[in-house]
This record gives sequence, structure tokens and C-alpha cells, in this order.
Amino acid sequence: MIIRSSAVGEDSQQASFAGQLDSTLNVTTGEELGAALQACWASYWSDRSLFYQRDRGISLDGMGVLIQEQAKSAVSGVLFTASPDVGTSDPADRMALEFCPGLGSALVSGEINPGRLSVARGDFSQADFETSGDLAADELMSYELIASLTHWGLQLEEMFSGPQDIEWTVDEEGRLFLLQSRGITVLPPPAVLPSAGRTVLWSNANVNETFPEPICPLLYSVASTG
Repeated sequence: MIIRSSAVGEDSQQASFAGQLDSTLNVTTGEELGAALQACWASYWSDRSLFYQRDRGISLDGMGVLIQEQAKSAVSGVLFTASPDVGTSDPADRMALEFCPGLGSALVSGEINPGRLSVARGDFSQADFETSGDLAADELMSYELIASLTHWGLQLEEMFSGPQDIEWTVDEEGRLFLLQSRGITVLPPPAVLPSAGRTVLWSNANVNETFPEPICPLLYSVASTG
């Protein structure tokens, strides 16, 4: 089983709370279930959750916990129905797929550099795929899977009236599960301004979501390059 948060106000148009509340994987016994429930509830009052709420000027209004059957994942990832890549002149032109073998927890937490695909919204043909990252797409992602994900991405985007950040997994039998769909709270501006023969790209980096305050010398040594 997997134990996941379901807080009122989580994944709204104003804030995603991605990674702020705890989930526990591979729960198999009653003792583990009790501990996982307590850990999930406790994360509602964690330092990172309270700081995120204060920084965004929002609040959660209650906390539930989901106990779900855990799929035996062969490949997992995230689909952005509008590309957050600042190198894209118009984010609405393309979708972005990130993927990794097995469960997606390492990808979502930032522990690995996943494989990436950029997919044209109007044409899902192989010729329109652009790949990057540490993982090869042809080893994990089939054309059928990519087409199915982008199809469902468009459906969810229409259902929820805006670009979506969708977590997904495929089990060992090849079945696709859509785990979560939240609105993309921040997208890069589409403006690409020419200046003195050069192209200037304006970006919006979510530093506040990535690095806590106060900024100490060690953290600055890591974050200053960005």
C-alpha cells in the first residue's frame, strides 16, 4: 500500500504543495500502516509545510489521508501539458514528459536526473520528439504510451480548464495509471525579446519552493550558480 496526503487546499491554482506533505511507500503491515498514517498527518504541521503556507499567504483547511493499493511500477513520470521549459518560445506549443524506471518518488523528490521528452501538442509522431536527461526514451517509453499520455493530458486539461501537472505510472503488465493531476501554478512568460542581435529569454525560477530560508553559506555555495 501507499499512504498519501489529501489536504484541503493542496494542489490549488495558487499553490501545488508538491513535496511538502509526506507519503509512505511499500506499507505491508498494520504496524507500518499506523506509523505511516501518523507521519502523513504530522507533515501537515511540518516546518516546510507551515513555511510554504506563510510564504504563499495561503492556508490548508484540514487533512485527510489516502490508503491506496500500490502499483508494481515498471516506469513512472510526470506530464506537463504546457512545457515549463523556458527555452520554448510558447509553452502552449509543446508538452513535457519526464520519466524513470520503477516508482516515481525519486523523480518527484529530485534525487535523479530523469529522462525527458518534449512532444508537439498537435502531432505525436516520432519526428516531433526531443529527448534529453540521463535516461534513454526508447528503453522505457513506447510510442503507444506517449500517445496515450498526451491524449489523457489533453482530456484532463479540458476537464480542469488549464494546463496540468500529471503524475503517472505504468505497472509490470503495461497498464497506465493516472495518479494525480494538479494545475501548473507557474509557467515561463512566452516573450522572447531580440536585443542587439541576441535572443533574451526571461525565466521564472521557483527558488522559494526549492531552497529554505535563511540562506546559509553552505546553501549559497550550492544555489548561487542558479
